[in-house]
Amino acid sequence: MSAMRSTVRIDDDLMIELKARAHAESVSLTRILNRTLRAGLARPEPDGARRRPFRQMKEARALAARLKYMKKALARLEDEKVARKLSFRDVHATGERVVILKRGRPVAELSPAGRSNAEYPQTALKGTVTTTGDIIGPVVPEEDWDSLA
Repeated sequence: MSAMRSTVRIDDDLMIELKARAHAESVSLTRILNRTLRAGLARPEPDGARRRPFRQMKEARALAARLKYMKKALARLEDEKVARKLSFRDVHATGERVVILKRGRPVAELSPAGRSNAEYPQTALKGTVTTTGDIIGPVVPEEDWDSLA
């Protein structure tokens, strides 16, 4: 018989009893759990016992309320994204800095990049390097390559 792995929440008192039975009978917890479940499922229902259908109305309403809250939060986040983009543009246009807050505390500061007329470091080296010989071809002749042998 094939077996399927599953995650199940079992009350602590039941788990203690199952482990004790498994230890007493020198069998694995899986085997004792499967045997106990089969025995419970094989037991006939008492006459006149009517089962109510399983419903989660409270949970469904709570989920609907959470979804409504999440939609509002997402809309607010989108508004904040737009505001943030606009403020970034303002930093570039006006040169003013923007402080980014997380839960009311500053976590980052956005300021325009400094514009300096300083030259790149490479320009100081211009004209100091000379090229001699072939800079594209191999340094060692092909006869000395081990990989071609």
